[in-house]
Amino acid sequence: MYLTDGTAAVLDAQGGNIALSTHYFGKGKGIYLSSFEFSWENTRLLLNLIRFAGNEFHETKYITDNLYTECTYYPESKILVLINNSDQVQTTTIHTEYRKQTVEVDPYDTKITHIGLIKSV
Repeated sequence: MYLTDGTAAVLDAQGGNIALSTHYFGKGKGIYLSSFEFSWENTRLLLNLIRFAGNEFHETKYITDNLYTECTYYPESKILVLINNSDQVQTTTIHTEYRKQTVEVDPYDTKITHIGLIKSV
């Protein structure tokens, strides 16, 4: 991989090879990532890179603060779904337009609740 016009930003290089670079493209950014191996840490990195590329990095609503958990929110019904992807109980906090929600989720469990019914842990 070679940089040709000098407008790309190299964010990480290993052994003289580009591992991660960005380049402005349209309203967002193009991202080059030389490799990706699955780990929960790398999936959070990938989520953050996608948010960064789309200029959405400042928005934190409905993103869990615990990399072993994930959530989705259905605004019309005010249903929040949380998933624990690990073999241990996880506590996670989600920023919502109402308030921060802190929830404990059992190993490999899914918790479905109305957003107004979640009790802070």
